[in-house]
Amino acid sequence: MDIQKLAAFTALAETLSYSKTAEQRFTTQGNITKQIQALERELGVRLFNRRSRKISLTTAGQSLLPRARTIVSQWELLQQQARQLQAENRHRLIVQAIPTINKYAALRLLNDFFRRHPEIHWSLREMENPHINQLDSLAEDVIYFARLFDLSPKTFDYRLVETDRLMVLLHRDHPRANDELVSLEKLKNEAFLLLGPETGSHQPIIELCRKAGFTPQDNYGGSRVDMILELTASRLGISLLMEKTVAGQLPPELVLRPITPGLESYLCFLRAKGSHSAASDRFWNSLK
Repeated sequence: MDIQKLAAFTALAETLSYSKTAEQRFTTQGNITKQIQALERELGVRLFNRRSRKISLTTAGQSLLPRARTIVSQWELLQQQARQLQAENRHRLIVQAIPTINKYAALRLLNDFFRRHPEIHWSLREMENPHINQLDSLAEDVIYFARLFDLSPKTFDYRLVETDRLMVLLHRDHPRANDELVSLEKLKNEAFLLLGPETGSHQPIIELCRKAGFTPQDNYGGSRVDMILELTASRLGISLLMEKTVAGQLPPELVLRPITPGLESYLCFLRAKGSHSAASDRFWNSLK
């Protein structure tokens, strides 16, 4: 049922005048007549008595009027609430980011944007890097900052911020610590300390090792980079980590070396395809 028909019914019941009702509803008398007739056909009852130029409610019209008023009133409240939510969403921005966002330029971009737009209410939430199958169902009006390993056409939109490369983390006393470029194949007998699957980099690293001819013996499996640094410093294994995630925090007894074959990752802002809030669009356009 068209809510406009009920609204015309309740308005005409108040004015008992087609001309006044049409004026109130910014339409024509003919449209009001058509709406009332269509509603009567839909309900199967006559709502108004029409005698010459005077109209009055029928008994059925009087009986149905309170319920019609309730429905129209609830619809108006629903519209009002929707407008309020729309106004709030225009100036609200939720950002979900991987824990290492502070290692990348993305955090500076967010800081600069929020300082330029104090009218935007923002929320920054930490998340683990999403798996690729999760990226097909991104929430609306949420901006994500995540690590991708493939930039082929996607079901979501993205803005590339910067790239990072995989490095091998070694103790300074390790036989390969002085190599300018470490062959991954020569590390096949090592004990590895790898970040767990929840970080999103585990499976690409496993696939890279298999490409080099082996499956690594993984002795870790958590998400704490500081734990990996401590275990490696204790000579309990080596690790494969993205260079920028550990830049500036290496203890003196550890070194990072590039590897071959290499692996590059892409640090991107992501969002679902389609329409978004004004705040989301404003931030997205600032990344161009």
